Amino acid sequence: YNPYTMSFNFGIQQEIYRGAVVEVRYVGSRIIGQFQTINGNPDLRFLALAGQDLVGDPTAFTNGILAPGATAANNFDNRPGTNGAGRVDPAFGAVRTRINGANSTYHGLQTRFDTRIRNVLTLNMNYTFSKTLDNASEIFGTLGGGQSVPISQNPFDTNGGERGLSAFHQKHNFVASFLYDLPFFSEQRGVVGKILGGYQLNGIVRMGSGRPYTPVTILGQVDPGFETAFNTGGVGVVRPFNGNPNASEGTIAYGSTAAGAVFGLDVPAGQFIVFDTRQPGSAGTIVSASQALEQSRLIYNDFGLFNLGIPLEALDAVQLFKTPYGDVGRNTFLGEPFYLANVSLFKNLKLTENKSLEFRVEAFNVLNHRNFGVPDPLVEDAFNGFAVSTFQNPGQNNGGSRTMRLGVRFLF
Repeated sequence: YNPYTMSFNFGIQQEIYRGAVVEVRYVGSRIIGQFQTINGNPDLRFLALAGQDLVGDPTAFTNGILAPGATAANNFDNRPGTNGAGRVDPAFGAVRTRINGANSTYHGLQTRFDTRIRNVLTLNMNYTFSKTLDNASEIFGTLGGGQSVPISQNPFDTNGGERGLSAFHQKHNFVASFLYDLPFFSEQRGVVGKILGGYQLNGIVRMGSGRPYTPVTILGQVDPGFETAFNTGGVGVVRPFNGNPNASEGTIAYGSTAAGAVFGLDVPAGQFIVFDTRQPGSAGTIVSASQALEQSRLIYNDFGLFNLGIPLEALDAVQLFKTPYGDVGRNTFLGEPFYLANVSLFKNLKLTENKSLEFRVEAFNVLNHRNFGVPDPLVEDAFNGFAVSTFQNPGQNNGGSRTMRLGVRFLF
């Protein structure tokens, strides 16, 4: 069925002097039944083995479900069928399902100020303070801000476990614009009037908070048969573990097995290596597990390596946290703030009563400020085999630059 929306708002508008209006408004909405992509027939085998090994219960990470015929003796693998072996329903293989399972809420304080001074200067300012929450923003993954992977980390917890900031969330958003008709020689009489009259100066300034995103693990797969087939780029759904929330963003620790499997590094057993994107070119620092928890904002979730044939007991992070599911919440990180100023100068040259030429000079991002946006969210990009690389390093984005444009229009 189609999603439905409940909207509510309340506002006050006041003219503070002639030609000047101030408005303050609360706007809220709740959307029920948004479209959501889920794993419709999860493979239980890796999760069952992890439950048995980590906490002594093969159903601990499968919502209490054990595949038909599965036992410890056969590695919790059910034998009927081919595509469906190990899945909740062994009669079917991997199933991608689109449901009306997503919900969202929006609460915003919206303010506006408009004025016109002497019919030559128009000013407009808008500021919004808002928060948007949901458990799914889109049915496709883009690896962009707020929408790294569309599938829930836990296939049995598609609601509460995914509740977080929306991909469209922007806490602060400010826009101001002006239009100034220069009053000199506005009638454009004579040669001097034609040259010095008819100018208009315009500008717009935009400032906004950074967009949310979720660090994701390329190899962090719970159900490889599903995620490789249906996720954008084959990116896994498993998220990293939280280390020290006071450590700098861009610091991430890899266990010895993960460091060897992912980067080919030789880290002593039981120890971790910490990478810091604030130190590009460095080779990382080898530390103990307790030091990794203290010095790193994130710990690499190595559960996906189990699916690649590495024994569960060799996975440092999974053994440390006793779960295959990372505790980093969805969209709990923010990209860089956004600042942009555009200006333009127009010259209108009257040719006849109803014909004119318009000359335009426009500068976009006139201050040449680089807006890096959301950084690289892929945790395997923390190291490139030689040195610290691009993970959570906003400088790896282009950021944009100043652009100038000239134009002429004939108006009739």
